[in-house]
Amino acid sequence: MPLSLEIVTPRTAVAPRTVRWVDVPAASGRLRILPGHAALVCELAPGPVTAVGDDGVETTWNTGAGTVRVSADGEVTLLVRSAEARR
Repeated sequence: MPLSLEIVTPRTAVAPRTVRWVDVPAASGRLRILPGHAALVCELAPGPVTAVGDDGVETTWNTGAGTVRVSADGEVTLLVRSAEARR
């Protein structure tokens, strides 16, 4: 069961995408979210967010501080101050 990732900033939103996993900079350290992860809400520190899509392609965004929410059905939402895809 894949995850659905959405990154939301005050100015824009990254279209939801289906991913295999997401790695985020939680305030207490790195957190990798896999399918079946328990529901949670936690604080994010500024830093890189990396996800691997269903196609196996890895994408990384530089993000500002914020919050991540993981729902029981695999929806991962990042509410962050900024997000810029790395090239």
